[in-house]
Amino acid sequence: MKNFKKIALGLIVGALAIGFSAFTNIKTKTNLSERYWTNDGTNYNLVTSYDLDDCTGTNSHLCVVESTDAMIPAQFSNSNPSGYPISGVAGASDAQYVDE
Repeated sequence: MKNFKKIALGLIVGALAIGFSAFTNIKTKTNLSERYWTNDGTNYNLVTSYDLDDCTGTNSHLCVVESTDAMIPAQFSNSNPSGYPISGVAGASDAQYVDE
């Protein structure tokens, strides 16, 4: 009878452990680092670094934009930048980026 109680108690504890593990949160990997895109006059292109001194001329779109959204493609048209969660970097103006 003692063995039966031990086995029953072990099964109950095991079932509880499995049951509670079903409610744990799954950790997802997030990319919260800033990513930058420069305006070449037609498209925004993903870059690893930028220099605001390379923003020249006039354009109807910001020279350099940023976002933490990892789903934004490496290149996208600057004719519809509002389709992505981006914002201009501090000090960026409406200009074209010319890497010199």
